[in-house]
Amino acid sequence: MRERNLKSRYSANARPFESLYRKYDAWYDEEPGRSLFAIESRAVRESLLFTPEKALEIGVGSGRFAEVLSIRFGVDPAVNPLRLARHRGVSGVAGDGERLPFRAGTFDTCLLVVTLCFVENPLTVLQESFRVLRPGGQVVLGMVLEESPWGKVYRGLGVNGHPFYSLARFYSRDVIIQWLKETGFSSVGIVSTLFQPHGKSTYDPELPRLGYDPGAGFTVFRALKPET
Repeated sequence: MRERNLKSRYSANARPFESLYRKYDAWYDEEPGRSLFAIESRAVRESLLFTPEKALEIGVGSGRFAEVLSIRFGVDPAVNPLRLARHRGVSGVAGDGERLPFRAGTFDTCLLVVTLCFVENPLTVLQESFRVLRPGGQVVLGMVLEESPWGKVYRGLGVNGHPFYSLARFYSRDVIIQWLKETGFSSVGIVSTLFQPHGKSTYDPELPRLGYDPGAGFTVFRALKPET
């Protein structure tokens, strides 16, 4: 894999993840983070149409999802979390999703877990994902949707100054599907999970449900770059 010599633009949205990266990463080691992560990562894994051999996580952070999904490459504008990702076996590169430092057709899978909520130009990020995917490649988006129960809670936390959610912008199912189709992706599939309410101390295991459910707290979209 050959990278372009491109310096990452340090966006304002990356700063909390840069300075609070250890606190953010530690959330996964204790409840409720541990059980929530198990629910979400299972839904992402079951959304994959094929096992990725050359995959990229955009907004990889500290590499939690990449590690459990055996994704070897990641990109993120925040440098400090990438150090943790490397300890998890993920080769992390500093860069922005709007200008991915990779050649066209490099990957068979692009994963974005709640990444679109924190970027300046979500459509541009999807266009860049499309560019770096090979024909027939898959993009997988883990989303907290605007209309979901958890989306409403997170928006409320953001209004009250939460260091992460105050920077997040949430989008509806219809907007995400529109962007995927506008970008050129096809065969859009949806998996829903996290039907338990926000605020529990720990979460019971859940089986993901095929299709869109407005009561889900976490929704996974999968789409393909056409072969031709």
